[in-house]
Amino acid sequence: MLQPTLQEQLFDIILNRFPRRVDAVEALCHLLHLAKDPIYRRLRGDTPLLPQELALLAQHFGISLGALIIGQAAH
Repeated sequence: MLQPTLQEQLFDIILNRFPRRVDAVEALCHLLHLAKDPIYRRLRGDTPLLPQELALLAQHFGISLGALIIGQAAH
C-alpha cells in the first residue's frame, strides 16, 4: 500500500479539524488567497502545494511538517 503524500497527510489533518469540508475549503480559500477551484485541485492532489503554501498551512494550523515526514503525526 502506498504511503500518503505529505500534502495528503496535511490536508487530512486540516480537514479533520472542521465539522464540514465546505468550512475547511472556505478557511483555506481565505488563508491561501485562492478561489475554491484551486483549493479543490490541491485537495485532490491535482495541483501540488507550493513550499510557501505548505509552510503557511503548517504554521497556521500548528502542524509539524517534520513529524509528518518521519511518520509521527498526531491527529
